[in-house]
Amino acid sequence: MRRFLTFVTALLALVGLGAGIASAHEEINPKTAVVGQPTFFQLYAANEKTAGLTKITLHAPDGLPFGASTRSPAGWHATVTETAVTWTGGTVAPESFETWGFEIEGADQAKTYTYKVDMGFADGSNESVDVAITAAAAGGGTTATTAGSTATTAGSTATTGGTVPAAPVAVTTTKSDGTARTLGIIAMVLALLALALSVVRRSKSAPTQEAGNDW
Repeated sequence: MRRFLTFVTALLALVGLGAGIASAHEEINPKTAVVGQPTFFQLYAANEKTAGLTKITLHAPDGLPFGASTRSPAGWHATVTETAVTWTGGTVAPESFETWGFEIEGADQAKTYTYKVDMGFADGSNESVDVAITAAAAGGGTTATTAGSTATTAGSTATTGGTVPAAPVAVTTTKSDGTARTLGIIAMVLALLALALSVVRRSKSAPTQEAGNDW
C-alpha cells in the first residue's frame, strides 16, 4: 500500500509539472478581472517551433466579448469581432516570444473563463492551447462593513416625536475570532491542569506527622 501511495504521489507531481510547463509558454495577464468592468489584457506567446509564428487567433469564452481596442506588435495588424481577434502580417522567430494586447467589455459573472489560442506557423503547422483567467466580484471584502455602517446611521435618525431607537445590529463572529476564543479556552484549561498537578505534587512531598509526637 505504501509503495502504491508513493507511486500515485510521484505521478501527480509529474502531471502538475507538465501542466506548469505547458501554461508557461502562452499566458494572459492580468490573470484576474473585475466583473462588469472593461479590462485590458496582454497575451504572451512563445515560438518553440523551427518555423516562424505568423498568425495568432484568440477566441473569447462565452459571456466575455472582446472590446474594440487591441495592441499589435510592429508589422502585425488585428481583425476584431466580439468572439475572436486574429493577428497577422508579422513573424515571431523561433525561440522568441511576443505580446499582443486586447480589451474586454466586462465579464458578466464571477467565475473562471478559458480562452483558446490558435497559432499558425510559416511551415503550415498549427498549434492550439487553452489559457484561463478569473473574474471576481467587485468589492467583495467590503460588503459587511458597508452594511454595518448603514445600520448605525439609520439607528441615529431623529423624528419630530423623538429619537428612533437604534435597530439591533447583528454581530458577526469571524473565523479568526472563534479560533482565538478556542485557543483561549484551551490555554485556561491547561493552566488549571498545571495548577492541580502542582497541588498534588506538594501534597505528596509534604512530611507526614507521626502520631504521638509533639511538634
